[in-house]
Amino acid sequence: MVDARFSTGAPRASLWKLYGAVFFTFAPMMILSVTVPAHRHPPAALAFWTVVSGGVAVVWAAAFMHNPKRAWLVFPLQVAVVLLFATRLLPGMSVAGAGVSFVGLGSVALIVAGYVFFILFIMQEGARTLRLQTEMRLAGKIHQSLVPPIDYLDHRIRISGISDACSEMGGDLIDWQAHPGGCDVYLADVSGHGVRAGVVMAMIKSAVHMRLRSPCGLAELANDVNQVLCKLCEPGMFATFAAIRFEETERTQYVLAGHHPILQIHASTGAVTELADAGLPLGVVAAETYRAVTIVRRPGDRFFIFTDGLTEVFDRRGEQLGLEGFQKIIQTNAFGADPATINAIVELARRHADGGPQTDDQSILAVTVGEC
Repeated sequence: MVDARFSTGAPRASLWKLYGAVFFTFAPMMILSVTVPAHRHPPAALAFWTVVSGGVAVVWAAAFMHNPKRAWLVFPLQVAVVLLFATRLLPGMSVAGAGVSFVGLGSVALIVAGYVFFILFIMQEGARTLRLQTEMRLAGKIHQSLVPPIDYLDHRIRISGISDACSEMGGDLIDWQAHPGGCDVYLADVSGHGVRAGVVMAMIKSAVHMRLRSPCGLAELANDVNQVLCKLCEPGMFATFAAIRFEETERTQYVLAGHHPILQIHASTGAVTELADAGLPLGVVAAETYRAVTIVRRPGDRFFIFTDGLTEVFDRRGEQLGLEGFQKIIQTNAFGADPATINAIVELARRHADGGPQTDDQSILAVTVGEC
């Protein structure tokens, strides 16, 4: 059976080739069912001619695949086989009642036509699939260059992050930007998956980089990127966004746009604070106004930003890990912000799925701050 998604997505010319192949292959079936002679044929002869007929067909196929211009050289072999079959010159290998007839040749011609249509269909769809696979591999490489793993360390801050797309290209963005007096760490999660979400993700990264070329506050950054997405994205496309600005003082700001809370683990007590705020995702309402929230951090505090691909993980019973479950994983295992730590956190979250497939992009950013 042909999948409905294929029948609606394949080019019409390919579908006609497929339908033609099916038609010609099965067209002679009724004729053959009433024209087979009522004789008992030696099993060895039947087996021999079955092998010979199939072998010649394989030779034709190999000739057309490897050197189509010389495929005509197989024609004498085909004629010789037909003559041997019809004239019964091979001792012990003759089939009673065998002979060349108009009905028999017509049936063979229809089957050959069906085979040719199948080959044309496979070649066209194979080329199209190969192009798509090549484009998807290229998209995967572009995604890796846009969202590489992050591992930055200096005497004031440690930043680590990974983003694992569930397909060749994903819609999660992790990034950071240094600026005079500190740095900004941000994460975006575009709705949907695949290339469509990846294009919007690249758009967000470009917009953020361009806006941060000039000094601006986090609220202003979110407002400007929201305007860009509202103008350029198709309806229904949006992105949640979370950003933290670390300054040289203990003053820290964050902004959220439809994203779940940032987690702050206090070095002094080990307690977890959820840094939350109301606000629509970027790209939903052009008139939405975002605000930056100011907090105070202490040396050794750790901050975690992550996407819902790590919280919306379901086990075989359909139970979700959830924000609370993921927070427990972080609180228990996050002793730093190094790559080994965040890899361990992601692996523990995935174990909740009991080996099930990854259905969403999974990304996390971790930051540890030192003395100012």
